[in-house]
Amino acid sequence: MRLLKYCICCLLIASLSSCYTVRFQVHNGVPETEDSDSEDPLAGQLFREKKMVVNRKMLQGNDFFTIKDCESGSLNTIEYKTTFGGLLLYVITLGRNKEVKIRYVCTKEGSTDF
Repeated sequence: MRLLKYCICCLLIASLSSCYTVRFQVHNGVPETEDSDSEDPLAGQLFREKKMVVNRKMLQGNDFFTIKDCESGSLNTIEYKTTFGGLLLYVITLGRNKEVKIRYVCTKEGSTDF
């Protein structure tokens, strides 16, 4: 019974600490915009999303993923998010793979605020 309580406590602690979001934003660029009625603090910005599984080879080697759909060639905001499911994948694969969700906003083409 004690072991079960201990496992449940560890699982709850891991689930509470596993979901986090990190956002990087450039202050001297103009983001691409869209019409939105969202309550998001960054509402009105044209976010694009990618869900991917990042493996250890991508982090340690010369393998990169490229973002080709920005016409200006530069990013204004990048948001990196991990979830409990991503943490479970990370634990099951012994740290080899991790699922992440990346949201990003491109800089408006023709923006001179660089």
